[in-house]
Amino acid sequence: MGREPITETICGLTVTSSPLPFARAQELLPDIANLFSLIIKEMGGISDLKGTDDIVKLAPILGSVAGFLVGGNLERLAPKILAATEVIMADNRGDKLKYKLDTEKDRISVFDEHPEAYLMILLFAGRVTFARFFPASVLTAGEVKAA
Repeated sequence: MGREPITETICGLTVTSSPLPFARAQELLPDIANLFSLIIKEMGGISDLKGTDDIVKLAPILGSVAGFLVGGNLERLAPKILAATEVIMADNRGDKLKYKLDTEKDRISVFDEHPEAYLMILLFAGRVTFARFFPASVLTAGEVKAA
């Protein structure tokens, strides 16, 4: 896996994410590793998550890491993880527009319209970058798909 962008359809949206540059990813790595270790602990091992393609299947994990995501951690980390991610979404006239999730305005526009896509897109963007750091893990298993 290189630095090429990856495009997937998530909750009906066309989402393209590029791996963050090493220096930016390295800055986030302690938090991601901490979160990853909580997930592994909750699920009893990495192999238990292989093939997870449904947000409903992730519910037990989300419950176990909710404590990590409070206190501003989610608000602090999500924009950084989404910094190299774009969404193609129709506006209210039906014209398809590109939204760059590195701006707060575009994140709000996309997730106000599609809150169900928030965690799925966040997971996808995280996998695009951090699968390079954890190559034999759940981060490289399958694709992120809408429920």
